[in-house]
Amino acid sequence: MNLKPNPFLSTMMPQNLKKLTLILICLFISFLSFSQSNPDTVDDEGNEPKLKFWQNLKDAPLSFGLPLKNANTPLNIPTPDSTSEAVHPSIIDFYNEYGMTTWNGYRYWMAYTPYFLTNAIVENPVIAASNDGVTWVIPKGLKFPLIPAPEIGNNCDVDMVFNSDSDQLWVYYMYRGPVVIGNDTMISGLKLIKVNADMSSTDPMLVKPFKETDEATIVSPCIWRESATRWHM
Repeated sequence: MNLKPNPFLSTMMPQNLKKLTLILICLFISFLSFSQSNPDTVDDEGNEPKLKFWQNLKDAPLSFGLPLKNANTPLNIPTPDSTSEAVHPSIIDFYNEYGMTTWNGYRYWMAYTPYFLTNAIVENPVIAASNDGVTWVIPKGLKFPLIPAPEIGNNCDVDMVFNSDSDQLWVYYMYRGPVVIGNDTMISGLKLIKVNADMSSTDPMLVKPFKETDEATIVSPCIWRESATRWHM
């Protein structure tokens, strides 16, 4: 019997197999990460505490994570704690993306947060600039970090967009901490800081608060400005 291969199955199976493999790898890494013991994250009875906001940096435990090998020559990224350990970069290449040689003297602009020893409590938005994508500096006049660290929670998950209409860098980030609006207290909020061409910046504005009763909050927002009147997240 001469069986002809099903073109639908022959096309879909490799793609689905790749997806399944990626899912299994992610699950395996998650299992290894959360199976690690950390004496700073358990109480006297050996129980892990519920999620809470840390009042002081010294009280915050290190995040769970696998020890991954660093690059042979890691980049020297400016951080307020001088550790050069950062996470979640959002980079704009003004030449390739906007046809501009530079913006305020630099071709590349990057928003990110410090992440010393994977400790999320130290995350707070920072912006650096570069002309070669390797050597990064804090531009003169720019706040470093953009805002002071909050007393409770942290500022994480940055994403940066260039608004060509206002000639500004718009830096979005998640504030993981209590947001008080009237008589309501929210558990977190998406915030926005606008950086002007003269390196001054606005106070953070609340874009979207999240309540405990919401079906879901968000993590790691990615914003795309398609036009002056059409934005995507």
